[in-house]
Amino acid sequence: MALASVAVPLCTNAQIITDMTTGHAVSRNDDQVELQLPQTTNYLRSTTADGHTVYVPQRHVNMQAGQTVNVTFVYDYNANEATPMSLTIYNSQQGIFAVDKNGKNATFTAQVPVGTYDMHAMFKGKPTGTYAVFKENVTIDQDTTLTFSKAEAIVPFMFKVYDENGTQLTLDKYSGGTVAENGNTNSYRSYSFFALKGMGVVHTIIGGSYRVKDYDVDYYINKVSDRFNLLHICNMRSTLNNCTYFFKFETPLNAAATLESKPANLTLYKQKFTPTPAGEKEPASHIYGNRVWCTYNGQVLLSGKAENKNMVLENNENMFYLDLPEPADKGFAVMVNPMMGDTYIEKNKQYKHIVDCP
Repeated sequence: MALASVAVPLCTNAQIITDMTTGHAVSRNDDQVELQLPQTTNYLRSTTADGHTVYVPQRHVNMQAGQTVNVTFVYDYNANEATPMSLTIYNSQQGIFAVDKNGKNATFTAQVPVGTYDMHAMFKGKPTGTYAVFKENVTIDQDTTLTFSKAEAIVPFMFKVYDENGTQLTLDKYSGGTVAENGNTNSYRSYSFFALKGMGVVHTIIGGSYRVKDYDVDYYINKVSDRFNLLHICNMRSTLNNCTYFFKFETPLNAAATLESKPANLTLYKQKFTPTPAGEKEPASHIYGNRVWCTYNGQVLLSGKAENKNMVLENNENMFYLDLPEPADKGFAVMVNPMMGDTYIEKNKQYKHIVDCP
């Protein structure tokens, strides 16, 4: 997945972005996605111990002499069951900063400014699964050791989505490197955000199409208060009608949840495009595309531009289904720009698109 910069407003607290799509190529028919992050933040691209890509915002932490202590952080896990990925701490004074960005050391020591923090560690399960272990209101005023145990993450969160006819939309499930159970969708993409009340989004996870048979839980979390919320948007293309579906969910993290969409909430959106004069000569370039915008409290978190060169729009019309309820008070909002390829630029091997309003 490509990474690009775009001039968009920055969310108050830039946070680690973990890209779980890297490492598993599952379909040549998947959309190609370009991730765009706020231009006003510099991100360092890193790789976790198990090969996933992590984008870490570069920021200054106020390390005043005499105001910092040494904190030893410990990942507690069974190496046959999981690997650590990252560890982040945050408060309103210091903002969000990553004390570990790749999980390559099970124990490490970092200098931390004195204060009271919330924090979380991320683990990747084997063969799959994502685990988050949070600690709340931890006062750090002297040298100390903090242990994050993967075994504490036992609270499951799952998402189930349905088309307009009530048919569940599912992905292929793999076992031993081959498809063991056929699904009815492809080109899946998701963006999940952990949000803390009064603070904002503290972690972002990008999900892709790869699924393992008999592993249906999306996230496991340890027991936390309702100060933390899970925000989630996913989209996939049904192989039943070749139409793309977009869904949005929210839930507090203080109780297990299986979140299911309702077919009656889906709205069919159609956008007819008119090619430019140059585009009229290139009907094969009129490919499917979209841009997804995710915002929180009115500020952009990220944007993803998708295109599929193998999917030429019939009659230059882009169609998709939406279940993206607007938040009552800003909160978590998702918008989709329909797009159509117009011309192909051979020099840089890219399509020039026509973009409509979200």
